Amino acid sequence: MRQSAIIFKNNLPNFKILKIETADIEAIQSALKDKTRQAPMMFVGMQVVIDISFFDDQASLPIDLAPIKDSLMRVGINPIAVMTDNTQHRQTGLDAKLGALPIIAAATDKITIDKAQANIVNSTSHSAVNQSATNQAPTNQAPTNQAPTNQAIDEPKKTHADTAPSNGIAVNEVAANASSEALQSATASTTASTTDNRENQVIKHPIRSGQRIYAKGDLTIVGAVSHGAEVIADGNIHVYGVLRGRAIAGASGDTSAQIFCQKMAAELVAIAGNYKQLEAIDEQYLNQPLQIGFDGETISFQVL
Repeated sequence: MRQSAIIFKNNLPNFKILKIETADIEAIQSALKDKTRQAPMMFVGMQVVIDISFFDDQASLPIDLAPIKDSLMRVGINPIAVMTDNTQHRQTGLDAKLGALPIIAAATDKITIDKAQANIVNSTSHSAVNQSATNQAPTNQAPTNQAPTNQAIDEPKKTHADTAPSNGIAVNEVAANASSEALQSATASTTASTTDNRENQVIKHPIRSGQRIYAKGDLTIVGAVSHGAEVIADGNIHVYGVLRGRAIAGASGDTSAQIFCQKMAAELVAIAGNYKQLEAIDEQYLNQPLQIGFDGETISFQVL
């Protein structure tokens, strides 16, 4: 069986690992195209660390990082660093305006995760991915355990939807007791218009950091969506709780898809290839119950 040229791994909650195991640039680009073709919006806004440790036993890196970086950015993926134990390869990553860090073992507990993510933040501070270019090598500054900026939003108190039991409770019963009656009214109309042939999903528990949920139809979450989590649907997304993390509706190209949430604090919202990140969303919509759609030109927000 032919081995894939690239492998996506979920080693860290807020960063994906993209492991490269071939020097064939065309094979890498082809594999990336195959992975993003069916649901391209699953990858929009994704932050990845490129694992090039496969080549650590070679004196010089046999692949050009520039076309790989360009290919990732064309599909909405944000490459932030390379991962390798070869110091010369790390310098090659810095020359390509990426961060550079040593190999991170699979994180299995909160302390390991915090340290790993702090290393990434410290490493990428020397790169030019999101700031002016610098070719300085990494310093010996100790990593800080500063939380990601998006986590500055205060943790809300748990609502009835956040603590909903998992044994057979109906979604409309939860909505009836939710804080926003307008949310119930708005979501009812779109749910009724959902195509019967699509596979809808109802998740009756919160979505934890690092989890990714995908539905071919509508996706309903009875609970909160945590930072670092991703909820994706070809149809609409309904979140009966606080929406953090990323919400991607209309992933297969449906521009009529919408996102509903009881409290808006998302890192990113997207509809049919159009997206907005947290920093680009007007503050008046944050921590509000929202209906999010696409008006033909841009993402639109309506307080419920």
